[in-house]
Amino acid sequence: MSTIDLPSALALGARVEPFVLMAKSARGAAAAKLAVDATAAPGVFVFGELIDALAAAQLAGTPHGALLDLFAYGTYRDYTADPSAFPALNAAQITKLKLLSIVSAAMERRILPYADLIAALDAPSVRALEDLVIDAVYQGLLEATLDQQRGVVEVVYTVGRDVRPDALPDLLGGLQAWCVASTTASVLTALDERLVAVAKARTEARDEKDKWESGVQAAMKDIQEKRDKKKGGRGPLPTLDDRENAPNDAMDVDERENNSSGRGKGRRAPPAETKTRKRNRF
Repeated sequence: MSTIDLPSALALGARVEPFVLMAKSARGAAAAKLAVDATAAPGVFVFGELIDALAAAQLAGTPHGALLDLFAYGTYRDYTADPSAFPALNAAQITKLKLLSIVSAAMERRILPYADLIAALDAPSVRALEDLVIDAVYQGLLEATLDQQRGVVEVVYTVGRDVRPDALPDLLGGLQAWCVASTTASVLTALDERLVAVAKARTEARDEKDKWESGVQAAMKDIQEKRDKKKGGRGPLPTLDDRENAPNDAMDVDERENNSSGRGKGRRAPPAETKTRKRNRF
């Protein structure tokens, strides 16, 4: 599986501007030649403005007018259905029409099987189809992943094609319905509910933690009270520091006794003599 990134600096709409400027004064054969040149020019993939600019040239209903409509709205399959309705296409035009056909398919589905694309584009092989998809990516028409193991093209992003004038009311109605219908409101409501749920869960977690800490402190206090009660109420056992700092009462008593008797300090009383008891012999 390989991923192809979309070039970020490619402005598709700017490529057609020179042809639009020339179309304002083109008439007759010049307008027809301009239509052929624009459909074969590298990087030109939108034609709506050019069609509007050539309206004065009265190409509508002519083969060259049909050529512009084909590249603006149609696909390669539309061309092969009736090639005689259009001027003969050169190799550059055919390749561009196939690229635009891939864009049309990507606008309808995110997963494009190799088999469907090969049939729609008359690709001679899988490698030829992959070359077309890669070319479409590098031309800035879409961002996609080629999954050769599954035999599909996974579309991440695609540009939009020109919209037929008779399809504009439906497009506008769909956008208005999306804006004012419950779709937007439901999304906002779901976000608000999620925020409330997160805040509630956080509060409950904090309360549970406080409750747990209070229980631990109460249990420790109860254990300490039971220890104190078991030791006769004399309080907790002295620590090591308390023992070191406490006065040595036994030594003070011994010193007082030695001083009062007038004997040597710190002398111990001689051990008591023990008598040996004789055993009777039998």
